[in-house]
Amino acid sequence: MKKTKKTNDLMHHDDQRLLSLIAVFESDFSIDWLVGLTSYKITGILTILEDGVQNGWLGSREPGVYYLKDVKKRKKWIDLLNQREKNELHRKIADLFLAELSDDENKAIQLSYHLLLIPCDIEKCLWLLKAGDAYRKIFRTDKALQCYAKVLDDLEGLKGGEIDRIYTDAALR
Repeated sequence: MKKTKKTNDLMHHDDQRLLSLIAVFESDFSIDWLVGLTSYKITGILTILEDGVQNGWLGSREPGVYYLKDVKKRKKWIDLLNQREKNELHRKIADLFLAELSDDENKAIQLSYHLLLIPCDIEKCLWLLKAGDAYRKIFRTDKALQCYAKVLDDLEGLKGGEIDRIYTDAALR
């Protein structure tokens, strides 16, 4: 299999942006998600993904589903983003997951990675509560506490019946 030098050479700004988006995903991501989150042409996305698989920094679990294998590259590509860009990508990914993934504990856990890094509204706080409960079930109390604390932080100072109920639920867990 021929190795390419695309990711080792000076890359086009759009390529760097795509790599930064890939790095923001915590685990598996779909080529469909990349297409949906960007305005890039599918051929450009496929070129980057194929290059990553050939050069060993990207893996593929099944057709169209990839994951970043190289932690150093993840850090490098995330560091290309400023905080506003990081927040925007985490928000877009969270919104995509809310729309695309089936409503279960796996969705809550996948969402939590992104929700812990952005301001959350009531709906997102409810998902953080679900994630906290899911983490407790698998004895990841550290992650559960992060989720519950984030709900408390995001709802601090807000008033209303549902907000008060969610806040109290998070405080009691």
